[in-house]
Amino acid sequence: MFAPVVLFAYNRPDHVRATLESLAANAGAGETPLYIHCDGAKPQAGGEERERVNQVRKVIREKQWCGRVTIVESETNRGLADSIVQGVQDVLTRHGSVIVLEDDLLLAPGFLCYMNEALRCYENDADVMHVSGYMFPVSVELPETFFLQLTSCWGWATWRRAFTQFEPDARKLLAGLEERGLVRTFNFEEGYDYAGQLRANAVGTLRTWAVRWYASVLLRGGLALFPRQTLVENTGFDGSGREL
Repeated sequence: MFAPVVLFAYNRPDHVRATLESLAANAGAGETPLYIHCDGAKPQAGGEERERVNQVRKVIREKQWCGRVTIVESETNRGLADSIVQGVQDVLTRHGSVIVLEDDLLLAPGFLCYMNEALRCYENDADVMHVSGYMFPVSVELPETFFLQLTSCWGWATWRRAFTQFEPDARKLLAGLEERGLVRTFNFEEGYDYAGQLRANAVGTLRTWAVRWYASVLLRGGLALFPRQTLVENTGFDGSGREL
C-alpha cells in the first residue's frame, strides 16, 4: 500500500504542472491516492490573479496524475498555513500517514519509494514524527539516512499518531521552548532565527505553519528522518510565490 499524497496549490499553473509531472513519473504513482487542495482567490484579487487560480484548476484535471485523484477546491481564500494544517488533518482522518507537497517542488524519481519505505519502517516508532524528502546542501560526508531534531517542509511526511501532537498556538510553543531552555537548539545552534519567526506568528505579523510544526516536534522530543541526498528541488524562488 502506498501512502496518500496531498498537494496544495493556488495560482501558479506552470509550477503545479511541473510538480504533478514529476510526481507522476515516480514508481508507485499509479497506486498512490492523491488529494489536491486548491485555495480560492483573495477577496481583493484582480482579474489576472483570478485567471491564474482558474488555470491551476484546469491543469490539475489535465491527466490522471496518480491512481485516484480527489480535488478539493475552496471558494474562499484560506491562506497556505490554514490550508495545509486543515488539509493534512483531513487526510489523516482517512489514512494513517500522509506525504505533503506544495506546488513549487520537483521530485526525484525515487521520492515516493523513499517516503513510503520510511513511513512503513518507522510507523510504530513514537520517537520519529517527521520524514523529510529534502536535504540541505552540506559538504560533510553523511550516512544514507539519518535523524535530526529539525524538520523541513519541502516534501515531507508524517503519521496520524504524530500530527495529533501539532500545537497551533505559537505563544504556547514559544513559552515552552523558553521554559525548557531550547531556544538555541530550536535555532539550530544559531544557524537560523526560527525563534524570531515563531515570535512573529505569536504576535500576528506572520502566519506560517511549518515553524509551529517544527516547534511541536522539538518540544515532544521528536526526530525527523533525512536522506543523504535531497530528493526534492524547490523552484519557487522566482518571485511567483505569495506572502502567507
